[in-house]
Amino acid sequence: MSLADEVRALLADQVKLPPDEAAPLELASLELIVLAEELEAEFGFVIAARELVPGNFGSVARIVAFVERRLA
Repeated sequence: MSLADEVRALLADQVKLPPDEAAPLELASLELIVLAEELEAEFGFVIAARELVPGNFGSVARIVAFVERRLA
């Protein structure tokens, strides 16, 4: 399973995914916190509150890129 597939699977538990990975992703604040906790548990890093911004969590593609940067 690719990293993008793993991220999509985590997201699918929280929200309805748009068909386009670059489409805006509307996350409620609680959904964002739960997703961040799941990403931390799955990939073994800590997400700072200042990182919970649309630039990192505004779309599926942005979340995948954020995780890739954190794992690099």
